[in-house]
Amino acid sequence: MAPPYKNAYSYFRADAIEFIKANRTWTSAQRAQTISSIWAGNQHVKDYYANHTRPQGRWLGRSPGLPNPNPIPAVPFTATDVDRTKSAHTMPVPAAPVSPIAAVPTAAPAAMPVVAPVYVDSQLHDFWPRLPWSTEPDMAPFSLEAIKNKHHPSACNAWLDTEPYMPPPSDESHWHGMKLLATGGYGAAGLWVEVDATNNISDRMVIKEANTFTKSAWRDPKNWRDRLPREIRIHELLEERRAVDPAMCRHIIRLRAHRLFMRLRRYRLYLDYYAGGDLNCAMKQCADNWKDGKDGANEDMIIPEGFVWYTIKALAEACLLLQNGTTSEIPVDGWRPITHLDLRLPNVLLNLNNPLAYEGMRKTAAGSSNSADADSAEEHPVVPVLADFGISFFSPKSDGCPISDNPDQYITSVDTRYPPEMHQQAEPYDIRLGEKTDVWGIGNIAWTLIANRQDDAGPFRCESWTPSATFAGWDGHVPLAIQCDRNNARHDDSDVLMAYSKTNPAANEYGPQIKELVRTCLNYEQDDRPTLKEIIAEAEQFLSDPDNHTFVDQIHDKDGLNLTLPDFPEFAIEESISEVKRIGRAENDDETPSSI
Repeated sequence: MAPPYKNAYSYFRADAIEFIKANRTWTSAQRAQTISSIWAGNQHVKDYYANHTRPQGRWLGRSPGLPNPNPIPAVPFTATDVDRTKSAHTMPVPAAPVSPIAAVPTAAPAAMPVVAPVYVDSQLHDFWPRLPWSTEPDMAPFSLEAIKNKHHPSACNAWLDTEPYMPPPSDESHWHGMKLLATGGYGAAGLWVEVDATNNISDRMVIKEANTFTKSAWRDPKNWRDRLPREIRIHELLEERRAVDPAMCRHIIRLRAHRLFMRLRRYRLYLDYYAGGDLNCAMKQCADNWKDGKDGANEDMIIPEGFVWYTIKALAEACLLLQNGTTSEIPVDGWRPITHLDLRLPNVLLNLNNPLAYEGMRKTAAGSSNSADADSAEEHPVVPVLADFGISFFSPKSDGCPISDNPDQYITSVDTRYPPEMHQQAEPYDIRLGEKTDVWGIGNIAWTLIANRQDDAGPFRCESWTPSATFAGWDGHVPLAIQCDRNNARHDDSDVLMAYSKTNPAANEYGPQIKELVRTCLNYEQDDRPTLKEIIAEAEQFLSDPDNHTFVDQIHDKDGLNLTLPDFPEFAIEESISEVKRIGRAENDDETPSSI
């Protein structure tokens, strides 16, 4: 029976059966015993389904999917486990997988030469999800180029007309695709809204559909981790950390669920919707203001320095979570460091909070107004959120193999928006990509905000125009990501974000400390860049200094951020869908979506 159900247990049971049938080879009795044991002994699972199946007093028409971490064990529970769990209300200790009993050796009559075991090829699907796979819906081919063609919106609208296909299968007629939000080489993202019985919006989410993989890429183990596409597995690992400490993950995009279409070589991610759009679109009016230099520019139309400090700190915390599994001092035991690789303005989303009575909260019990808590996300009206793990990676276990995926698998063609070690290495590639790679990416974003400009070429040196043919592709500028004599030394205020710059006049409106931090992040050599913890410490020190309370105030002044924040009112909760659908589709026809 499909949802809605009449109790939280039925939603859990449906999700558990769906997962077990797709990933385990258990009997129906083993399945039932395991489900009963978990429900009787795992309070986290009960709380999860109680909180996710009946919002606003109405049972959902879809199931929320199993929580993270996944509660289904590798070995099924027994009838004895069920009895013990129901009486003790705690989970039984999962049984270890059964190992074959070793045979008792007999005395050998004589020494024999050791014969190496015959190698047996692995199955093609060893790194894919275990069989059997779940049933797939009848979906039309996904044509990214057709969806991006704004002159012929029929393909885009047809994609938005599809059901979400969230797991497990259910009636999704209450979900409607509204607007194409972004497109890129790796897929498309759109806004879907859920409506209630009165046809008013009750929920919003973003569906990101990955571009169809080629057959060879789909069968390439480098694109998979732990039997899932790499991007999905990274999201899962981060959601496991969010379940432990939600506040720690406030600068990481939240994944609700995913759906894998194995036979179609595609997948969908179901993500939270962030109404502030992305940072690239948000800063457009500031970039337009300074695109012709200082002449005619409104010098007050800049991204406030306080918000740049806050963004640097937020991204450093997000990347530290990727690297260590936590923002605390000690990394999570067994965590495999994740490197984002794609830190650019379009991949920073903006979460809009309802600002609290900030002036009242600034004062301590002693009445001082100089000790504002610069790190309380609840106070911040605009919160940066790191998104898009499409090219992110963590390395698989090497098991002693001398050949590594890092950096070989992630070297790209020359693209000066990216850190130099991603495209300036020569074979044999020996500079690994990691924490310092993402530090350069943070510097790239901060440089763009301070320069108040949007350049596809990435950061470059001030007053560095040269007629050399080497730099003709960058209009004579010298990008900081290109290997050359000028970039070999550490950057200083005579060449990068220099004082009284004519190349980047908006940078003259920012203080020397933030510009020096950004310079060091953008140094060509990894060893010359700061660590993520050093970046966070410097930002915290600056924002906690009583003399800098003006910069903290800037973070809380939403109207003074000079950001163009869409926050489409027609997509607000409780808005009627009929008019929204007409407006949303008209915008899909007229606007060019962001890139992802």
